[in-house]
Amino acid sequence: MKKAIVIGSANIDILINVDKLPVKGSTILADKMSYTSGGKGANQAIAIGKMAGKCEFLACLGNDYFADKILESLKESKVNTSNIKYATDCPSGLAMVCLDSNGDNLIIVNSNANKLLDIAYLNEKTDLIEDCQIIVLQNEIDEEIIKYILLTYGDKKEIVFNAAPCPNYLNDLYLSKITYLLVNENEAKELASLDSDDYYQNASILLRRGVKNLIITLGSKGSMFFSNHKSFLIRPYQVEAIDTVGAGDTFIGAFVVGLLNESNHFQALDFASCAAALTCLKSGASKAIPTLSEVEIFKEKYNEKNNN
Repeated sequence: MKKAIVIGSANIDILINVDKLPVKGSTILADKMSYTSGGKGANQAIAIGKMAGKCEFLACLGNDYFADKILESLKESKVNTSNIKYATDCPSGLAMVCLDSNGDNLIIVNSNANKLLDIAYLNEKTDLIEDCQIIVLQNEIDEEIIKYILLTYGDKKEIVFNAAPCPNYLNDLYLSKITYLLVNENEAKELASLDSDDYYQNASILLRRGVKNLIITLGSKGSMFFSNHKSFLIRPYQVEAIDTVGAGDTFIGAFVVGLLNESNHFQALDFASCAAALTCLKSGASKAIPTLSEVEIFKEKYNEKNNN
């Protein structure tokens, strides 16, 4: 089976549930608090592992209690963590998430050890990267690492790049090194540098600039796939969402699993759409990510219900 390697961020998310979000100068009491692993890199690796994809993870953690919690989630999901870097004088990445009763949130992130993920470390893992067929990237790590990976491996590996948060350094050279660029509607608009909400128009510009395959997620409307040869819509799986945090990372991880299993683009994206919808039925990013069997059962029941 093909193998993926995720290079990216890992955080501990401290989730604080409150009735109302705090305002300047206020002191409020929390209803409850919980810890969960987070960060786009870790979430996507966990999604790949939970859905039975073979996955390596390269990241930088602190030497602290939170690192142990992050590792626990990764290992439970069958992600190989043996090559993770540890910082001795810097804590692990941390996100403080306040969530109110209406589902609105306030988030403060400190990258901490994520900032110490560097090119020297990646050069030590060259053999490991070479042994994988798919490289998964997000934009929560230093841009120099992204540029390095794209220029070093863009002509040799399949690169799946989730351009979030939206970068400002993706010139035509870097875009041409990406096999699959995944963005939402706003990110597609920003990358295309066109003040238009027409995602067909934005996709046309990005394809002309060198993108090989473009996937634009449309929330409850599904997603669109674009290449120079074809385009098509992937239907949404309609659910009563409880929490959408982590759905995007699940979508990407599930799509990568489809690629690892050599599904065609439509099959891989339909599987991803199903997995992302299922994630929305639970709270907590990594905890809500479903297993392969959960996705398969949900998809079968959903299709039976909606095809009758």
